[in-house]
Amino acid sequence: HPGIPGGFVPPLDPTGIELKTKRLAPGVYALLAGHGAVDNSGFVVGDRGVLVIDAHINGAMARQIQAAVRRVTDKPILYLVNTNFHGDHTFGNYAFPASTQIVAHRKTAERQLPNLMVQKKLRQQ
Repeated sequence: HPGIPGGFVPPLDPTGIELKTKRLAPGVYALLAGHGAVDNSGFVVGDRGVLVIDAHINGAMARQIQAAVRRVTDKPILYLVNTNFHGDHTFGNYAFPASTQIVAHRKTAERQLPNLMVQKKLRQQ
């Protein structure tokens, strides 16, 4: 699709996509999708809790992230970092506990709404 970086719309349906957990360093984990059109994610386990990097494309993928965290630690997910405002990084935000603080650039929220409208239009085509 023109106007979309990379020219494609990331899939909303995670069917068949399983995030694989890879330990990168003590307390630092990558969540690898193993599929070119699906983003990777990750998390860091600290003394008090967990910081997750990107919520992914939808609630199902966000729940996969949370399940991966639970396989490593029972510490709470304190922070969720949105690395950018694109839906494939933020649409899963809603599936995290209300106690999880979302961390993002101050312009992320104002850019998300127009992005949501573009994503909706592209998916209806």
